[in-house]
Amino acid sequence: EPVPGTTFRYLGGIVGRATGAIDGCENRGEIRISTDATGRTIQYVGGVAGYAAAVTDSANRAGLTVATTQADTTIGYIGGVAGMCTSASGCINSGVVTGTAPAGAAKTTLMGGIVGSVSGAVNDCFATGAVTGTSFTTVGGLIGSARAMTSCYSAAEVTGGKTMGGQDRAGVCWTILSDRASRAMAYVGMTRARDENHVAIY
Repeated sequence: EPVPGTTFRYLGGIVGRATGAIDGCENRGEIRISTDATGRTIQYVGGVAGYAAAVTDSANRAGLTVATTQADTTIGYIGGVAGMCTSASGCINSGVVTGTAPAGAAKTTLMGGIVGSVSGAVNDCFATGAVTGTSFTTVGGLIGSARAMTSCYSAAEVTGGKTMGGQDRAGVCWTILSDRASRAMAYVGMTRARDENHVAIY
């Protein structure tokens, strides 16, 4: 049913906002957030937590969908495990993460299979759920934006976004692609990390 109000800040499968650490949590419930109303703001959405400090050894196993039909809807951070956090370690996402908005919508969305945006490091995380961001700014199989990543991999199919990850991340990036992957997808996989980039074809 419709929820009154225009701004929805913290939305998560287990917790909306955690000022401390989250450890060993798992979400298996599907999350669907949609709006046809104008002037809405949806800020932090995650399978486990909308916003958290450190997230460790946690997993999302279900689908997460954020959708709007209105171009003036503002959507902030979407992640399979957390919308935003200070660090992530040992996390898994196998759920499909989907964001849909009309063309020309004014957003600066950061969207990732594990986390939308991480202010610190990401370690030992992997994602297999597809990530699709229609009309969204930045879409990543693992992370929309992070300062550093180590020992992480994604086997997720990534679609949409004006950019997919960044080329200024310290560490090593592994990308797993099917034999049907495009040349553009291979290029993205080979240019994400500053230290080493590897692509495996299956």
